[in-house]
Amino acid sequence: MMSRVIYIYVFAIVMCAASVCGCIAEDVVCPSHPQSTEDIELAVSTKALPDADLSERLSVKDIWLFQFGGSSDDSELVGSPVYMDYQSDPIEEGDRTRLVSLVTSSQVNTIVVIANTHDPDLKWSVPTLAYMKQASESVTGSEDNWSSGEKDLIMSGFASATIAAGDALEVELEFNAAKVEFELVNTPGSGMTLHSVTMADVPDCSFYAQDLIPSGTLSHDVRIDYPETDAVSGDRYFWYVPRDDQGLVHIRVLATDGDGIAYRYKIPVDVSGVESGHRYPLSLTISDVGDPYLDGSVEKYGEVELENANCFIVHPYPAGGVTDGQTLSRRFSIPVSQVNAYWKDIRHDDARCLSAMSEWTVEILWQDVPDLVTLITTSGKGPNQRILFSVANGIYGNAVIALKKGDEILWSWHVWSTDYDPEYHSKPVEKKYIYPVDGGFVHRYGGDFWEPSANGTDAFVATYRDKYMMDRNLGASSPENTGLMYQFGRKDPFTADLLSVVSSKMTMDQTVLTPEVYVKVASNDWCSDMSTFNTWNSPSSYKEGKSIFDPCPAGWKVPHADLWEDFVYTNDSNPANDTVLQSERELAWEQDGVTGLRYWPMGVLMDEPVYYPTGIILTGIYDSSRVGVWSSSSYDSVRGYLMTSNKGASVEKKGTSFRSNAYPIRCVQE
Repeated sequence: MMSRVIYIYVFAIVMCAASVCGCIAEDVVCPSHPQSTEDIELAVSTKALPDADLSERLSVKDIWLFQFGGSSDDSELVGSPVYMDYQSDPIEEGDRTRLVSLVTSSQVNTIVVIANTHDPDLKWSVPTLAYMKQASESVTGSEDNWSSGEKDLIMSGFASATIAAGDALEVELEFNAAKVEFELVNTPGSGMTLHSVTMADVPDCSFYAQDLIPSGTLSHDVRIDYPETDAVSGDRYFWYVPRDDQGLVHIRVLATDGDGIAYRYKIPVDVSGVESGHRYPLSLTISDVGDPYLDGSVEKYGEVELENANCFIVHPYPAGGVTDGQTLSRRFSIPVSQVNAYWKDIRHDDARCLSAMSEWTVEILWQDVPDLVTLITTSGKGPNQRILFSVANGIYGNAVIALKKGDEILWSWHVWSTDYDPEYHSKPVEKKYIYPVDGGFVHRYGGDFWEPSANGTDAFVATYRDKYMMDRNLGASSPENTGLMYQFGRKDPFTADLLSVVSSKMTMDQTVLTPEVYVKVASNDWCSDMSTFNTWNSPSSYKEGKSIFDPCPAGWKVPHADLWEDFVYTNDSNPANDTVLQSERELAWEQDGVTGLRYWPMGVLMDEPVYYPTGIILTGIYDSSRVGVWSSSSYDSVRGYLMTSNKGASVEKKGTSFRSNAYPIRCVQE
């Protein structure tokens, strides 16, 4: 690793603390106060040596200067930030002179310098040093680490010193980004075709004053992928990325084998953390497909075998897919074992079981987006074959796939195509309630179900101690979208436009055979034999299991009714202006034109609070004015527990509703 230092000599006007002119260079005129001029030496360094033809990135073409009256987080900004433009005469190597204005102080001050923003109109909101540490710029691609229209990397540094006439002040500047270089080789005879390469899991922002933040303490809740680039064997690639103390940034290469199956190769930049101002040379040589089951850096991405469940979360290729004379699409396979798990193991119905010789067919029962799912497997034999299907590139939505023996549906599965991946398995952090994942977040709520109670005597203490909640309802395209709806105890979803309606009770078997039928009955219970079954989870146990009818994906389940115990209601739409709201952890309706409940766990204000949108089905009619979401817990023989509310009324955090009504479901980790 190489380092290069440029020494720059700068003159400054230092004024007494009683006078803050806010003037710059030779324009400073404050005749009523004593003035003195002294040299300030700025040492500008970079640890990531750019390529020879990019050496202009070492230039300093402008500076933002900040002075804080101490070194603690609550130290206040002295005067205003000052911008100095050197575009016509950039600071290079040598002893060039500059003039800046500082205020004298016998206390240790913190002087922060941000270089190469090329923006004199930046609006800084940094009243204290703590705010300076949080000042950041958005990052969506490699080019966001240098100034708009220029390839001058943004730099920063700070110094702690008293300010007095005749003193020298030295500030060392370093690049705010790290440079990642990558060489990709696809060996002849590997059998692989390269498609794309990108930098993935990059922090979505870069902090301006990075040196103020101790190493290992910087965290990013939101991460993004840089735009993909065509992958060519023998090519070299480079990106600039923000500092990443968590060490999650990695290079991702997409390639396909001879059968057109896609694989992704993951090359971490540095798992111990990516330091700004450093250069990271990396390479990948592909000699064969690799083993995704033994090698954690290889993922079979094009054809995925999904775990047994009633709902499958699938992630399609981006819009347009990856083209090399062909358009690729991701393929997924699901097991048919649920058929015999129900009809053989639970119902003991030999006529509806799948024997080794049983022939069956597959059809798409419905999909809410045309051509979302395409069946590759349309027929099969026996209980051990899998159903293979593909999902359209860049399209998100829902579909239900059904397996039929003869003309009778034996089982059906919900396919949820989304960019949301709720998988998060790191241990929760105390008092932290929102955790970023691909395409969104997962949450934790307040209350004894999530954290141990003070007395520790509750039967359900911390049932979800290490668990997470999805940030949206099943089938929803976003947290603000209602998603799909379910009658209590049923595994199959409905849309707001009901597919089919009957007005007489059904048995559990009949609803399995007709998953698209909504049961609308006067008795308010759709099922005539529900007492025979454990519908979603055991209603009497806080450590409930997951039944065969649970509609959540593998690893997730419908939550217990006490999960929402921390919810309290308010009709205030701005929590920042309501101290009662913050202290009582209340809910609010309507924000930015979206109607629904917003929740701040334990009163902790977050940029993205937990959100529950409106939308339910009551007696077969869609109601867009109310919020409701089922729990797994039964109240009595005809009702289930749920969380529900409507505008202007209190939240029923453990309310009840008839089982024939249909509400959304939000899943919690098993």
